[in-house]
Amino acid sequence: MAVLGYEVPVGVFKIPVYEDSDPVKWHLVSPTEPSASSWLLNCFLVLGIRCERNIGSPMWHRRGDEYIVEPGQSDLFSFLPVLSDQETFHFRNDILVEFSHDFPSVQKFKDANVILFTRDPRDSMYSQYRRLGERDSFEEYLSSIESRTLLPRIDYWRLFHLLWMSFPGVRVYRCEDYRADAQQLLGRILEQMGLHYSAEDIARAVASSTQEKTISAEKNQKAKGVDTHVVRNQGNNGSKWRDEDRVRTSRKIESIAGDAMNALGYPTEYCAWDEGNRQTNYWPHLSLMESFRQNMIIQSDIDSWQPGRLLDNEHVQYVLEYLKNLNFLDLYMSREPDFVVRGLLEKIGEYLQWLMVNLSAADKAMLTALESATNAAKE
Repeated sequence: MAVLGYEVPVGVFKIPVYEDSDPVKWHLVSPTEPSASSWLLNCFLVLGIRCERNIGSPMWHRRGDEYIVEPGQSDLFSFLPVLSDQETFHFRNDILVEFSHDFPSVQKFKDANVILFTRDPRDSMYSQYRRLGERDSFEEYLSSIESRTLLPRIDYWRLFHLLWMSFPGVRVYRCEDYRADAQQLLGRILEQMGLHYSAEDIARAVASSTQEKTISAEKNQKAKGVDTHVVRNQGNNGSKWRDEDRVRTSRKIESIAGDAMNALGYPTEYCAWDEGNRQTNYWPHLSLMESFRQNMIIQSDIDSWQPGRLLDNEHVQYVLEYLKNLNFLDLYMSREPDFVVRGLLEKIGEYLQWLMVNLSAADKAMLTALESATNAAKE
């Protein structure tokens, strides 16, 4: 399958042989929306596979051959129930899994072993919306911008998956496959990672990673006064987007992200995907943010983009319109974690600074014309 000009290999991973001091490293990536990747992380931990989060601070404190969770990582207890079931861990020394919501970059992920764990966006976006407290309508939530890309939520989801599917050697697994047969999926993942566990071990890991276990762990955290920022969509059977009041939002998701959905095995049901109706160029917009300028792999976009009128780009226009209507009080009153709100505001500041520096002569002429028209209207 080719996505954005890149061919995705379909062979089995080749895992090199390492010394005990140099474990094989795997990356588990998922979008920011709930996608059940925590289920796989919990299974790994039950099986003695060390997992680390990619946030710059250590997840574990080591005492001899034992590991305990660092005190500053208490939020993990809400979605990894094994951390409540046992205090100390013994990990195998031949493998390490790092989990994140990172975008692909050649610098970090070249020749890396990567697992992409995802979920139908019609479910995952609604689940995230409910977790944040449903302050606005779901449609309004979909129109809000994601903090790292400053893209609307659906465009963020689409870009994240198209880029990862274009990255060589990525293995894709889905929440829906876990719900259909968790033991079978876990066994397949472990086999493709080159790890061998008995059927009994796999069953034990799955039994220790159920949604009921996770809900119980979250309740325990809340009883201790820990704000988990989570309102779980308990009992979601994976088809709520078919409800009558969700058809409109499902159609909107499909109209924007239909190509990524189809590639992942999520057929569009309300809006037939038409490639000709969704020609969009993310690069002029993303180029205004340093993390994307330095780390991204969208070479096909970079090659085709000629510097010109940034203000003509639909995504730049969307950000400026969003900022014009942004209510900062509502932003701070949302259930988004503080670090997400701070990150969004910092990203907006960086974005506007680079936008002003990189305006072309045509952009400046457009601004001058708009200013003249505005002044004329006032007179």
